[in-house]
Amino acid sequence: MQPQPGTAERMALTCSGNQAAADARKNGIDRASAHFNAALAFNLLADQAAASLACDTPGGCTRFALDHIERSFIHQEALLPATNAAASGADQRFDIRRRLVHAAALKASSEVPAAACGTAEACLIAANEALGSYNWEALAASEDQGVSALACRGLNLRSQVNFLRGPAQEPLEMADLRQIVQRCPDFSAAAVKRLAGIAFRRAEQLHASMLNAGGSPPGKAEAISLGTSAVSSYTDALPSDELKLLAYRNMGLVHLKLAELDRPSASSHFEAAAEAFNAAQALSQTAGGADHAGDLERLGTSYLSLINARDNLTPLEEETLINSAVRALETAIAQAPAYQGWLKLGEAYARAGRAKDAEAAYRAALALGGADKGEQASLSLARLLENAGKPGDALAILEPLYASGQPGPDLEYEVGRLRFTQKDYAGALDALTRAAARLQSPRDAEAHYMAGISESILRRPGWQSRMLAHADTAAQSNSFAPKYIRLDCLAHILNGGKEVRTASSLQRCPAGSAPERSLLRGMYFLKQAHLMDVSAYNAASQDYWRSVLRLAEDSFRAGQEAAKTQPGAATRIWFDDLQREVNVADMLASGLTVISRCRREVTIPPESSTWAGLDAFFGHYGVLKCSAP
Repeated sequence: MQPQPGTAERMALTCSGNQAAADARKNGIDRASAHFNAALAFNLLADQAAASLACDTPGGCTRFALDHIERSFIHQEALLPATNAAASGADQRFDIRRRLVHAAALKASSEVPAAACGTAEACLIAANEALGSYNWEALAASEDQGVSALACRGLNLRSQVNFLRGPAQEPLEMADLRQIVQRCPDFSAAAVKRLAGIAFRRAEQLHASMLNAGGSPPGKAEAISLGTSAVSSYTDALPSDELKLLAYRNMGLVHLKLAELDRPSASSHFEAAAEAFNAAQALSQTAGGADHAGDLERLGTSYLSLINARDNLTPLEEETLINSAVRALETAIAQAPAYQGWLKLGEAYARAGRAKDAEAAYRAALALGGADKGEQASLSLARLLENAGKPGDALAILEPLYASGQPGPDLEYEVGRLRFTQKDYAGALDALTRAAARLQSPRDAEAHYMAGISESILRRPGWQSRMLAHADTAAQSNSFAPKYIRLDCLAHILNGGKEVRTASSLQRCPAGSAPERSLLRGMYFLKQAHLMDVSAYNAASQDYWRSVLRLAEDSFRAGQEAAKTQPGAATRIWFDDLQREVNVADMLASGLTVISRCRREVTIPPESSTWAGLDAFFGHYGVLKCSAP
């Protein structure tokens, strides 16, 4: 007998009445069955949560159900087999049904204040125990459809109990839900939904941990592991129609973060992100609006990032990705014009070679402004104009924003760099010194380099020490760039002082096979010789001075040999601080002339063109004197 919503009240009253469960004249089997049916009916009344003649409240109905099912066990205890394993046939099915009703009543009791079974946790533990030691998984696979159906109800009830017991029981709950999906068609849809919900909740927790939401930052390896696990859990949540859109969207966001953390695999992460956002935008298309536009914007951005990350792109593949990005971003703008959408559309147009469309997109972004007050749009537009051969126009775009408040380091750097290219060295120095400490490599080195060059050109009071500080920092940030090494060596030569006299800064002018390095090293030794106090009455000082000049001579001659033996060696080099090209071979020869003059082997009249040529280079760096006065 199975109660129905319309007959549950009548069944509860009848089965618990004097002619059924309460009839002492009936035998144990009949009374056990009556108590069981009454419990079934009271359980249904509790689920309906409506007052009735049988019980006033859901809690009261639950207490009656629990009381009747316990009485059912008492009346039939002596007649049933001692163990579940011995029970068979009708007896087994009846025992299973009664255990299901008992467990359901205990589960409902967990929500009743002052329940007879104790605390909520105690009631739920008792509910699990009431289900007995049956192998519900095996019974669900039984060819006996009646037994299989009852076992499916048992698996479903046990999964609900374990859900109510909290996260610690989640593995047990999930094991039952997976069995339900595999064995129990009637409960499968709900089980799939609950499994997806668990997976989504777990994915959200992993995603938050990966992003350091409210905790200590995870290491890179740990963050990558968390992100990978989050993607797997979001994938498990996809069977739920309600969660599918959010799962795809957040899966794409995780892949974007993984691309940032796991650079060697960035290409595959951007590709996966594009697939996830494409699925998300297809699902959000019906509703449209800002959410759909956001999915499209992220899709277009992923395509653009994939171009940067993927190696060996064929022209056709690149064109396909660019066109896909343009279509996605144009559709996003049509749905909901937004600052970031216009910004990314401008980038896509620029990649497609559509400079006018890109400029229009960047200006549209500027008109909207953003959280950064249009800084990124201004930088993008300035870059576009500079690439078009209009550095002055590019600077004009950035200057108002630079002067309007507190610009970010990126804007400060670009303003400083453009001013530097426009030979506004004082303005460049102002912007670059503000930005340098806040920049990331490699731009911090370049900012210090340009600042050092500007100090050298302007030569305002105290410039040598400031130039030296910038040059040292640039070289320390990037010790392999020839121009940084050159500036650092020249800054130490110009600054002179004890470090040069004692040669403790000689490593700033490293030796090497390149002619330019030999020139710089020879100039360093010249400066060292020029700083020495040479006395006509001190033979040792004279010998030491001559030895340093020999070091300079050896460096210049080594440079000349290198220029001859290295066909590809650069002998014409642009010196930014001089703002002109230097013929290294000529300067190596001129360095030997300076040494000959210091040794008084030749005389060079100050009014001669030879002196003018030497003064323009060696005099500029303060190495034309022969020794300290």
